[in-house]
Amino acid sequence: MRKIFIITLLLLSIVFLLPEPSSNIVTAARLQQSQTILTLGESGAWDAGDIRDPYVVMVDDTYYLFYGGRSDNEEYISAIGYAMSTDGIIWEKAPNNPIFEADGTGFDAVEVAAPVVHYQDGQWALYYAAIPEGEARTMAIGRATTSNLNGEWQRDESPLIRVGDDNVWDSLSIAVASVIQTETDFYLFYSGFSSQGEIGVGVATSPDASTWQKYNNPETNTSAFELSDPILQGDRSDWDAIIWAPYIYVIDGQWYMVYHGDRFNRGALEDVGLGYATSKDGITWERDDNNPFLTLDDGIHFPHTPFAIMIEDDLYIYYAAVEENGRQGQIELVINPF
Repeated sequence: MRKIFIITLLLLSIVFLLPEPSSNIVTAARLQQSQTILTLGESGAWDAGDIRDPYVVMVDDTYYLFYGGRSDNEEYISAIGYAMSTDGIIWEKAPNNPIFEADGTGFDAVEVAAPVVHYQDGQWALYYAAIPEGEARTMAIGRATTSNLNGEWQRDESPLIRVGDDNVWDSLSIAVASVIQTETDFYLFYSGFSSQGEIGVGVATSPDASTWQKYNNPETNTSAFELSDPILQGDRSDWDAIIWAPYIYVIDGQWYMVYHGDRFNRGALEDVGLGYATSKDGITWERDDNNPFLTLDDGIHFPHTPFAIMIEDDLYIYYAAVEENGRQGQIELVINPF
């Protein structure tokens, strides 16, 4: 789980702006055959076990594709690296990967994953999901900055947001998905779920990108939604009962989202796909009737963690193609000319 992208550099944020999409902009019939553009590293490499979560940033004439990778050893530890390209199709991994790893202390002591990377005036800002000591799931969202991708990153001492309290909808795990700046606020969109089966897309807002407040609908008062609320959840009986990894962009006050969707009781890999939704305010969303717009039929992989960018006259949709066991992903690309 798009139209013409205009990349606008903002303070600690890049907002991808697209024209309003037509009803058939991302239908499967108009997608070219997918191609693999980034594969697992060689055995023993930091990304030999899995790669996913593509996020592309264009600076000057170079495209940077950031991604999360895992080793193929028993620890299966996640870190963040990048690849470079001049055309968005042929990519070369940076020789000094990974560029960002867990530091052994604090809220990101064990693992870092799901990069969202923005560029402004010579400064890079990395938003990421983090796993602390003693946990197996991403429990917080952090941020780090640098002026040199291959140099040292300055981590924020505290996470921007954490999982919710026990029994609330995002109490088990959260992962950053998109960060957008409007005229008045920053919006941090994230995926979240609980042990009670609640799962969906949440958002936190901030006036300064430092102090964040999760969205809370005062009209909901059940225990799962007492302190905060998801802004989008799937239909329990539909293909996207599980909505995860949303990519969000804005133009002229209209909000757009692409996301990964899956059934609670998946029957086949064909049940997994990428979906599309729209909103007037970034809070109330409507899913497209033609969803899913992309599924895979190779019998091995399913699409996950989408990202899109306009290159010349083509819409490039990057996503992780993940095996049924949830591991050994690769980054694929489909191009939708119009």
